Amino acid sequence: AAKADHPGGYENWEKAKAFGGWAGNRLPTDAEGGKGARGTDGRMFPWGDEFATANANTPVRWQEIGQFGDTTPVGAFEAGKSPYGVYDMSGNVWEWTASDHEHGGKVQRGGSWRNNAISQRSGHRILSNPIYRYHYVGFRCARSE
Repeated sequence: AAKADHPGGYENWEKAKAFGGWAGNRLPTDAEGGKGARGTDGRMFPWGDEFATANANTPVRWQEIGQFGDTTPVGAFEAGKSPYGVYDMSGNVWEWTASDHEHGGKVQRGGSWRNNAISQRSGHRILSNPIYRYHYVGFRCARSE
């Protein structure tokens, strides 16, 4: 209950996909996640081209405030919104996508509260085994219109 407004985490890809389907949605594709974070102007981070610790839940921020990291409420970083007004496209939790990675596994995007500034870039993506689940990996749902 204390984290009801935080992103969900600790789910593997199958559970994330199933939840999206149950809710009448789906996981976004890798391309959708990238465009949602970058916008059409190709910015380096959802908020612009310069990393800013006040704009996302990252380890640099936790170090600056002298605390151990964790998830934060969704929408806590108003200045970190993407060009489309989407919160937490950088930091908080890695997010599963519906896309296969070219080297096997699934694509995750967004970095997390545990990852450095390079992982927070809008274009950064990683390969992950779909059976893995971690407290710093979550998902967001997308809807086809």
